[in-house]
Amino acid sequence: MGRRRAAALALALAALTASNAAGARSEGRDTGLPVPRFVSLRADTVNMRAGPGLRYPIDWVFKRRGLPVVVLREFNAWRKVRTAEGTAGWIHAAMLSGKRTVRVVGPTMRALLADPGATAATVAMVEPGAIGDLDDCDGNYCRIDLGAHSGWIARAHIFGVRRQATGK
Repeated sequence: MGRRRAAALALALAALTASNAAGARSEGRDTGLPVPRFVSLRADTVNMRAGPGLRYPIDWVFKRRGLPVVVLREFNAWRKVRTAEGTAGWIHAAMLSGKRTVRVVGPTMRALLADPGATAATVAMVEPGAIGDLDDCDGNYCRIDLGAHSGWIARAHIFGVRRQATGK
């Protein structure tokens, strides 16, 4: 009788361990997705911490939903990210979205074009810091949606895509 109880207890512990492991995966643990990769901020207010956990101090508080960041590392439910300006820190995975956005970078206004190419007609001039949804990339240009306007912008003028023309 003692052996049966021990065996039943061992099976119950094994099932509990397997259940906890599956739960950990579903709660935003290491995803196995490629790193680096681009994501965006899910909420209007997001804390960036000095390390991967609540015990680490908050270094930055972002107040801009949709801001693109690049994931550099994963540790449990935490992601080490970097902004367009190079600020790096840790954000909880629940505060990040897989929705692809881009941010216009550089010191001057950038042309939003009707077609991908330097000779295309200008649809609008876009201020640095503007954030838009990423639709597609074709070579050195990416199609973005800024709400009031959509069009193509030079890949070199946005943060949120790879610098090389090898995809998004």
